Amino acid sequence: MGALRSSYVPFCPLTYMDLRQTGNPQTQPLGTADQEDSLGSVYWELDDTGGTGFKRYKFVEVDSEITSTTIPVGSVLYYTDAYNLVVTDKITASGAAINKVAGVAQVIMSPSKRCWIQDYGYHAGVLTDATSVVATDLVQASTTSGTIAIVAIGAAAVYPVLGRAVANKTGSPAKSAVFLHLGLTAA
Repeated sequence: MGALRSSYVPFCPLTYMDLRQTGNPQTQPLGTADQEDSLGSVYWELDDTGGTGFKRYKFVEVDSEITSTTIPVGSVLYYTDAYNLVVTDKITASGAAINKVAGVAQVIMSPSKRCWIQDYGYHAGVLTDATSVVATDLVQASTTSGTIAIVAIGAAAVYPVLGRAVANKTGSPAKSAVFLHLGLTAA
């Protein structure tokens, strides 16, 4: 089974007829003749990695100012211009970007390029800050550029919640498997 591309809709209930095969945003090359990608395009994919349902991807443009020459896979991304779908991994001194979470990088991203990011569903490797992340923790945007942090048990989220960890933090750089659900509340 395949996927759906449509204009961006915050919530899009799907039926069987909505789904069609369109390729894979993680591997499909950009700029091919048959590509329908435009900023704001949404790609839904059936997720067969443990029965988690769907993954949703969004087509965005990377800001010319990022924290390094490239943004690594698994970085948390923030809108610098939500109307024009421009993203960065960089948190400014004021921290304003932290409240505009866009999703997570699927590929190594370069300045001023267009690519797919994931904003819903299972993601195997979201970069984490120095805190210990364990399965079932709610995770939120972190004050460390491009990473997530946990929401302490019994505490309210300080920054936007990205979803719930489904596995403990591992590796170097530290990554956690997360079920992304932007806007989830800590209720």
